[in-house]
Amino acid sequence: MPDHPDHVADQAGFIASLPAGDQQRMLAEEHARSCAACREALEEGSRFISILQRALSSPMTAGEPPESAVPPSNDTEIVVPEGTSRRLA
Repeated sequence: MPDHPDHVADQAGFIASLPAGDQQRMLAEEHARSCAACREALEEGSRFISILQRALSSPMTAGEPPESAVPPSNDTEIVVPEGTSRRLA
């Protein structure tokens, strides 16, 4: 892709995250109508933002982490099976 001030492919993710009425986004979309590389980049950026929004709205990200993700506290007993050696690095 030639170096041209209207090209937006390198900023596509950022531009896709802008509100639909944002002037910078509207200019980028206008340019992308006649530039296949920028159009593809904006489409990919939009897909990325959509995936990110769904991931951030997932109930797994809200509240406390699952119990399995919480490291044991100092007063938690750790059981080591007999015949198993532990070596601290």
